[in-house]
Amino acid sequence: MKPGVFVISLFLFFNAGAQNFYDLNTIQKVEVFFPMSNWDAKMDSTGITENFMIATQVKINGVSFDSVGVKYKGNSSFNINNKKNPWHIELDNVKTNQEYQGFTDIKLGNNFADPSFLREVIGYEILGNYMHCPQGNYVNLFVNGVYRGLYTNQEAITKTFCANHFYEKDGPFFKCNKPVPGSPGSPNLLPSAVTNMSDSITYYARIYEIKSDWGWKPFIQAQMELQRNIDTLWDVDRAMWMFAFNNLFINLDSYTGSTTQNYYEYMDSYNKFNSIIWDINMCMGGFVQLVAGSPLSFIQMQQMAPMANATLASHPLMLKLLSIPRYKKQYIAHLRTMVSEAITTNQYYALGASLRTVIDSSVQADSLKFYTYSAFQTNLDTSASIGGANLKIGIKQLLDARKNYLLSTTEFVQVPPAITTITLDRLTPSLNDTVWIRTKLINANFATLGIRDLTAKHFTKWTMYDDGLHHDSLAGDGVYGTYFKVTSGKMEYYIYAENVNAGIFSPARAEHEFYTLLASIPPLPAKSVVINELMASNNSVIADLAGEFDDWVELKNTTNASINLSGVYLSDDPFVPAKWAFPSGTQLAANAYMMVWLDADITQLGLHANFKLSSTGETLMIGYANGLVLDSVQFEAQKPDSSYGRCNDGVGSFYVLTKPTPKAKNNCAQALMISSAKSEGRDDFRIYPNPINGHVSITGSALIRTISVQNMLGIVLINKAYEGVLSETIDMSKIAPGVYFVQINEGSRYRIVVE
Repeated sequence: MKPGVFVISLFLFFNAGAQNFYDLNTIQKVEVFFPMSNWDAKMDSTGITENFMIATQVKINGVSFDSVGVKYKGNSSFNINNKKNPWHIELDNVKTNQEYQGFTDIKLGNNFADPSFLREVIGYEILGNYMHCPQGNYVNLFVNGVYRGLYTNQEAITKTFCANHFYEKDGPFFKCNKPVPGSPGSPNLLPSAVTNMSDSITYYARIYEIKSDWGWKPFIQAQMELQRNIDTLWDVDRAMWMFAFNNLFINLDSYTGSTTQNYYEYMDSYNKFNSIIWDINMCMGGFVQLVAGSPLSFIQMQQMAPMANATLASHPLMLKLLSIPRYKKQYIAHLRTMVSEAITTNQYYALGASLRTVIDSSVQADSLKFYTYSAFQTNLDTSASIGGANLKIGIKQLLDARKNYLLSTTEFVQVPPAITTITLDRLTPSLNDTVWIRTKLINANFATLGIRDLTAKHFTKWTMYDDGLHHDSLAGDGVYGTYFKVTSGKMEYYIYAENVNAGIFSPARAEHEFYTLLASIPPLPAKSVVINELMASNNSVIADLAGEFDDWVELKNTTNASINLSGVYLSDDPFVPAKWAFPSGTQLAANAYMMVWLDADITQLGLHANFKLSSTGETLMIGYANGLVLDSVQFEAQKPDSSYGRCNDGVGSFYVLTKPTPKAKNNCAQALMISSAKSEGRDDFRIYPNPINGHVSITGSALIRTISVQNMLGIVLINKAYEGVLSETIDMSKIAPGVYFVQINEGSRYRIVVE
C-alpha cells in the first residue's frame, strides 16, 4: 500500500464520526444556560456593545463549556423589541483554552431580512468557490432548555480565519463596518486629508475597528497611496471576486452598495491587503440601496449594471481598480464565470432546494421567526410578503432575470479569447529545472502566466510571447510561450489571455483555483526522518525567538548521514500535503533533531510553518507534494505543557511525555501509556499501544465480555468471548498494516492503527 493512500484512508476513518461544525447538511445544536430567568432583558440592556454576559454553560452538539461569554450582535438586525436577536458566543471569553473544532467565536444570524432562511448560506457556499470567505450553515438554538429558533451559523472572521486562509495571523487586520454615529466618514478606504500620522490614527479609529495588535500606519498609508500603487498594496484578484459577487447577487450592504461596509482587510507578510467579505445575510435583494436613500425596485435589481457604482469617488478601491482596462476585463471575466457556473447551471437553486429540505421542520417549529412559514416555502422561487404590501423578491425571480440581463449587456456580449491548449515541455521536472510553457490562443493579443511556488504567496505575472523566440513555434501563429524555474516541490500556475474587448482565465476560477506541477524528487528512505515529538498546547515549556509559546514539532534524522529536506513538506491536512515547504537547502544533520514552530506565522525568524495544531487533536504528517508520506501521527486532545512523543526515541509508538524534551532525546521514563483510539460509543476502555506493532492491551472499568476486530469493509478478523475480565491482550502480529475497528461488548467501538 502506498504511504500517501494509507494516510488519506486513515484521515477519513478517524473523522467519519465527527460532525463538522459548518456541515451544510446538518443542523447544529447550541444550548445556552443562564442562572436567571430574565436573561433576555439583561441581554437587551447590554445591547450590541463589547460587553459580554456570562452563561454558566454552553453545549455545542452535546459538548459542554462553562463560563462562556454571550451577547447580542448586529446593527440593523438587532432590536430590543425583537423576540429573536442575533447572537455572538465567545467560548474563550473567560477560559482561554475553550474551543470547538478549533473555533472560539460563534456568530448566529436571526434572518430578520430573509423569509427564505437561505440567502446567507447559499451566498457563502457559492462565494467559497472563488475567494476566501466564511463558512455558513444552521443552528437550532436553545436557551435554558427552551427552543429559540433556527439561526444561520456564520464563521467569524478572526485571527484563526487568517491563519487558515493566509497562513499567518499577526498582520494588520481591520474590520470595515458601519462607523459609530458622529464619525467623520464611511469605511470606504477613501483617503483622509489628515497627514499627521498621530492625528490620522485618531481619525481612522472612528471609522475602522482594528483587530490586530498593530497596523494603523500601513493601513493608512495604503489608503493614501491607493490611486498610485494598487498592484503592490492590494491583492487585486480577491478584490475583483468580491466586487463580482456583490454585483451579481445584489449584495448591497457591502463595499459595492451605499453603506461601503461589511468586509475586512488583512495585510499579509507580503505587505498586501486581502479583502474578505463578511455578513452577507442581506444579499440577493435583502438590502436594496445602491446609493443612499434610493431603494431599488425589483426591475432595477434585476437589471443593475455590471459596473454599478464603479465610477464613484466614494468607492475608491472599485474606482481605481476598474478604471484600469486590464483589470476591468478580468473583473468581467470573473463575473461571467459566476453567472455561468452558479446561475446558468441552476447551482444556486439546487443548493437552495436542498437546504430548504434540511431546515424545513426547524423553520416550522420556530415560533419566533420574523415571517410566516408560507413565506419560507415560497421565497426561493417568488416574492414573499414581509408585512402589508411590502414584498421580498424571490431568489429565483431575481437571479434568473439578472442572468438574462447581464448576458445582454455591452460588457458581456464582447467575445473573449479561447484558450485551447496548455502544454509544458516537462511534466516531471526536477528541482531547479527550467520549464517552458505554451498555450494556444484564439482571438487574443496578450497573455500572461501567473506562477508561484507556495500557496501562501501571491502569483508573479510573466508575459507570454508569440514571437517565435519563446518555445512558441512560429511568430504570429497564436501560440504564446514563456518559462519558469521549478523552485519547490509544487508549482502553481494559471493563464490569462485577452483581446481588445475581453479577457479569460484558465482555470476559470483563477487565481483562487490553479493548475499544479509537481517536481520529481527521489524519496528519502523510509523512516529516515520521523516525527519524534510534538506539542499542541505549549503554555510555558519553550518560547520561540519572539518570546511566544507556540505549537511545535520535533523531527529526528534516524540515519548516520545528513538529509536535505528540499521538496519536503509538513501538513496537518492529508488532502493538502504541500501545506508548508522546508526552505530550499534545509539540512537535517545525521542523528540530529530539528524543531519547527507550528504557529501560522511565517514572518518570524527560523522555521515557522504556516499552520497551527489543534489542541483537541488532529493529524500531522511530513512528506511530499504528491501525497507520498514519510511519517505521520494522529493525536487526540493534548494537555497543556505535555508533549506527545515516541518511546523509544525515534522508533517507538507515541506516548504522553510529562517532561517534554524539544531538540533532545525523548524522556521516556516520564511516558504515560495512552490510547490514540477514538471511541464511537462509551469511553469505558483503554487500548494501548496505538498504533499497534504486535500485541495490544485492552483495559477498562467495565468487564470485557466480547472483543472483535474488523477491517474497513466490516469483515471480522478476530472474534473472542469471555466470562468477564478487566483486561485482555490480543495478538495483532498477523494483521496487515492499516486501519481497523475494535468492538468491545456492544457499546464501545474504537479505531486503531496497525503498523
